[in-house]
This record gives sequence, structure tokens and C-alpha cells, in this order.
Amino acid sequence: MILGRLLKNEREALGKTRKEVVDKLQITEPYLFAIEKGTKHPRVPRNEDGHLDITGSLYYTILTDGLEISPEEAEGLILDALIQELGAVHPTLRLLLRDELTGNLSEEDRRAVLALYQGLKTIDKKGRP
Repeated sequence: MILGRLLKNEREALGKTRKEVVDKLQITEPYLFAIEKGTKHPRVPRNEDGHLDITGSLYYTILTDGLEISPEEAEGLILDALIQELGAVHPTLRLLLRDELTGNLSEEDRRAVLALYQGLKTIDKKGRP
């Protein structure tokens, strides 16, 4: 899973061990290892509106509390990873999906973005449906 790799890459880039990270959190070292490896996938919760609650996720806690990354950067890293998991590569589509995931679109715009995303997923690299 992309989010697990993200955590591992950020941890290693900061020169921190798993033990250093878990000592700041209420999780075990084997659990963090499983998340980084991609065998455990903590849920990113949704708020009452149905949009992602990035700040309520364990990924966010690991990045901000365990790795001491700024809240803004942590939220951006998680959103980018989630969008990458959706397979969106076009920059405009990535921005629109970011707005969709964070609830920054009207219902009409939301439907249009999701239709565009679904349509682009069915077109191959040569532009054929």
C-alpha cells in the first residue's frame, strides 16, 4: 500500500528508527512494521459529511506525532498518496480529486469529477475507450 511506503520513506529520510517512532505513540513496533510493509491498513475515517477525516487517521498521527512532520505537510502527503492509489496521473484530475476527498466541491461538481475520473479510467494510453 502506498501509505505504508510513504511512512517508511519519511521515517528513513528523517533518520528515525521504528522504535523511536513507536515510543512516542501507543502502537507496537511490529504493528508499525506491518503498516509500512503493507500488510496492515488502518482506515482513514470519514467525518459526518462522508468526507475523509485525514487528521483522525493513524497515518496522520504517525507523521505528525511520531515523525514530527507539520500537520499541513502530513495532510498533503496522505492526500497525495490516496490519490495515487486511485491511479490518477493527470495533474488537473489530481487537484479535482483532492477537492473531492476533502469535501471542497459542490454536489454537482462532485458528480462531474467522479464521472470524469471514471471516464478516464476506461481510456487506454492511446486514447481509446
